[in-house]
Amino acid sequence: VEELEDEEDVQRLAVRLKGQTGPLIAKASRGNRGEGIFIAREVVDLAEQLRPLVLEGLQEWVIQRYLQDLHLIDGRKYHLRVHAFFCTCSSCGSLLVMVHQNMVRLVAREALGADVTNRGAHL
Repeated sequence: VEELEDEEDVQRLAVRLKGQTGPLIAKASRGNRGEGIFIAREVVDLAEQLRPLVLEGLQEWVIQRYLQDLHLIDGRKYHLRVHAFFCTCSSCGSLLVMVHQNMVRLVAREALGADVTNRGAHL
């Protein structure tokens, strides 16, 4: 997660990501169902897309190289939400993990095609 608060942060991000190969994807940490997603082939293009939103106060972003080889369900991206509780015993150091029975599978509205900028194909 990147904390981007001002123009200097955007510039530092561009310098840090310079030389990345392949498309980059940025998603607002509070985004959902393709909302707040930006995909760019060049770092400078991504920085230009994020700049106005950062200056308006949207600060937390997940930024990564766009993964090409994905596991899909019926051609659509998905992810699972699993709720778990982790606890360690202070006296013996053992770890207790409890996983809630119910899980949620979220699937993109549209199939992922050649156009990776299609926001309906992202979660």
